[in-house]
Amino acid sequence: MTKPLITRIEAEKAVTQLLCLILGGKQARASSHFSYDVSERLEFCLKLVQQEMQDSIQNSDPDQLSETIGVGQRKLSSIQSLKTLNQLIKEVEW
Repeated sequence: MTKPLITRIEAEKAVTQLLCLILGGKQARASSHFSYDVSERLEFCLKLVQQEMQDSIQNSDPDQLSETIGVGQRKLSSIQSLKTLNQLIKEVEW
């Protein structure tokens, strides 16, 4: 049997690295207690971003509201994409 080009651990590490870039340092650290489970971390981060959006919408200057919502939506969309990749990682036979 040939050795896989990419291991499951490497793939999960890549998803985690991208997640941290999407979130930024503060939220990445806030979710680090889920470093043992990428799926749980992704779910937790979705909730963090949703909460951040709600807080920002309530506290945002009306002129900045569109930009605030756009940033949040891009983060949510990116995390959803990572969830898709993570599901693929789970389904592959390593």
